[in-house]
Amino acid sequence: MDAASLHFFMTCGVPPWHELERINGIIGTPLLEHRTRFLRSATYGETIEIRTEAIEWGSKAFVQRHTIFRGEDLICESHETRVFCVRELHDPKRIRAIPIPEDIRKLCD
Repeated sequence: MDAASLHFFMTCGVPPWHELERINGIIGTPLLEHRTRFLRSATYGETIEIRTEAIEWGSKAFVQRHTIFRGEDLICESHETRVFCVRELHDPKRIRAIPIPEDIRKLCD
């Protein structure tokens, strides 16, 4: 689902995180909370489709919904709360959440 989250942003026209860090310091969208409801089982080797959308935008946090299908069968639904982060200036090993950039939000609405 993390890969699906990144794919969502790139499909909307947001550059990959390594490029975005050079542009405006954003290193990605770390996960704050994850909830999944499983309806059917799946196993390695099966072909699945993950549909991802942003369903809620706050000032800093946003919620993405992932729905995962195997053919027509819904396997699970997931909700993730994430934030955009940059590195701390005085300690680059630490990160901090920033307000959601308006240009990224417009691309993803």
